[in-house]
Amino acid sequence: MEISEARLRDQLRPSDRPRSSRPRWVQICWNDAARDYDVVTAENINMQPIWPADLTLRNSMKLGFADKTIDNEDHPYVRQLRGLTD
Repeated sequence: MEISEARLRDQLRPSDRPRSSRPRWVQICWNDAARDYDVVTAENINMQPIWPADLTLRNSMKLGFADKTIDNEDHPYVRQLRGLTD
């Protein structure tokens, strides 16, 4: 019995979808019509990425969120939420 991709997508919780991508490269795209994500298999990618040896998860997070963290109550966004903006 063959299960259609749509039915399989309905059965997979969002947290399960990345597991289905492990053996191949995929791109996850939002589909407005289906109000769900489409998982599209990438073509002609035959190599694994080369990650810097000294790049830890902590350093990756610092790089990715460098100027996007709220670290105190005087942060502009917190002030806006509190109604304290000028």
